[in-house]
Amino acid sequence: MDRRQSQGVRAQRHRLLGDARRLAIVEALEEGPRQIPELARLLGVHPTTVRAHLEKLLEAGVLEEEPGVPAGRGRPSKRYRLRQPLLGGEPEVRLFVGSLVSLLRGAYGREAPGVAREEGTRRGKEMG
Repeated sequence: MDRRQSQGVRAQRHRLLGDARRLAIVEALEEGPRQIPELARLLGVHPTTVRAHLEKLLEAGVLEEEPGVPAGRGRPSKRYRLRQPLLGGEPEVRLFVGSLVSLLRGAYGREAPGVAREEGTRRGKEMG
C-alpha cells in the first residue's frame, strides 16, 4: 500500500470515529471483545443502532467478528473485537482521548455526535 492509499485508509477511520457512538464502541472494544446487547447497554441505545455502527466499522476493517458462546437454541451471537488498537494503548493517550470526549459531550450536549461527525469529516478531508 503506497503512502496515498495509507492516508486514505486513515482518513476513512478518522471519519468513522467522528461519530460519538462509533467512538464509544471502539473505546468499549479497547477493553476486549463484546456482544451487541452489552454494547447497547453501555451506549444506552437499541441493539439495532449498535448493529448499524458495527457494520460500518466492519466494512472499514476496523473490527473483526468472532462467534460468541452459545446460550441456548439458535445461532450463537457474535462478538466483536478491534483488529488493532486505534486509540493507542498508552494509559496517558487513552486518558487524553477520554477527556476530550467528555469535554465534547459537556460543551455540546445532545449536539455532540453531530459536532464530532463534522470534525471527523473535516479532518478526514484534510488527510485525504
